[in-house]
Amino acid sequence: MQIEKLAGRKNYASWKFTMQAYLQSEDLWDCVEGDAEYINDTKKMTKVKAKIILSVEKQNYSHIQGTTTLKEAWTKLK
Repeated sequence: MQIEKLAGRKNYASWKFTMQAYLQSEDLWDCVEGDAEYINDTKKMTKVKAKIILSVEKQNYSHIQGTTTLKEAWTKLK
């Protein structure tokens, strides 16, 4: 699946829609929502974090660096 990188506000809505659909198709969306079942699954959490980082332009890294949860990172990208 090809996902356009998040460049900023101009493509946030389409990026969010596509990224959420992609993570749902990979059974990883619950990690972003902070589902207690996945919080201790470091392998899954690391996988999702990498997918999110790789789907944003470098200028957006500052928004997610230092976040402690995937839900926090996702929210900060708004």
